Amino acid sequence: MNEPKNSKVSYVTLTEQYQEPFLSKTFEQNDRFGYLFVVKIEENKYEVTVGVGGTKVTTEAKGNDVAEDAEAMMMIANSVQ
Repeated sequence: MNEPKNSKVSYVTLTEQYQEPFLSKTFEQNDRFGYLFVVKIEENKYEVTVGVGGTKVTTEAKGNDVAEDAEAMMMIANSVQ
């Protein structure tokens, strides 16, 4: 069974796994919970996770690509039915 669009389970799991993320932002809109979670892996390399409810997308990105990658990933996560 899929988690609903307002589920916070994936986000809570990330916050428990990574105590000090580089960036952690959330939003709630139209009965949806979304988040952007970024962890620094090494110099100029980041793990970027975006999610809407139980749907999450994760990638590794260079520092100057984080914003662009996060935007594209959010579109993907938001489109999952």
